[in-house]
Amino acid sequence: MKIESQREDLYLLTIGRHFRLPTGTKIVVSRNEGEGNFIKGLKNRYWYFEPVGKGAVAIAKTIEKRLLSQEEIKMIGDLVARYCKTDENGKIDIKYSSPFEQNIKGIVEGVRMQEETVEDWRI
Repeated sequence: MKIESQREDLYLLTIGRHFRLPTGTKIVVSRNEGEGNFIKGLKNRYWYFEPVGKGAVAIAKTIEKRLLSQEEIKMIGDLVARYCKTDENGKIDIKYSSPFEQNIKGIVEGVRMQEETVEDWRI
């Protein structure tokens, strides 16, 4: 199982846009439909973010599989909104879910993130 996990981690390096939050959480955001489909297939293993509408999907991998804070969920929602078709105010609802037994789900309002913040987090 550990080898399979390591292979998956290595493959993840070849897809998507990669970011790291100040908390250490790693985010992978899809660049196209194919990557989106692959990432969607991982939603039971990682935190998963998907717009209510058109746009990129993302997974988040926390350090030691901890729960995301509401602040982190908002930051990731804003990051995902950056790559989605938003309304005229740069907003879109982003659904999220956890992979854990708690089965945490919700919707956060994503507001298109500014480029300088995106660049600060880009890996």
